[in-house]
Amino acid sequence: MQELKLQGAENTTNFELELYRRTASAFGVIILSIIGLTIASKKIRGGLGLHLVIGITLCSIFEIIQKFSVTFATNANLPAVVAIWVPNILFAIVAFVLVSRYEKQ
Repeated sequence: MQELKLQGAENTTNFELELYRRTASAFGVIILSIIGLTIASKKIRGGLGLHLVIGITLCSIFEIIQKFSVTFATNANLPAVVAIWVPNILFAIVAFVLVSRYEKQ
């Protein structure tokens, strides 16, 4: 990034977003897997339908938050590293709460 800025490139936000997205997406997969494992570990009567709906909903919310944060980085001058890691941080908190809640049961 520094080389591009030294060469006079003005808008390097897209390059920075892609750089940080490559590592953050791996952590996002791990976090969503922990959430899915936690939700699926509790057995309830009536089948797996509720678990599937919760899992798909949480993944969809994660993707929506991720798209919004990328938009804020490109249009609202939010730093790229913050924009990429915000969904991971939020869902890591959700994963921690779910794991701590299901450990007690």
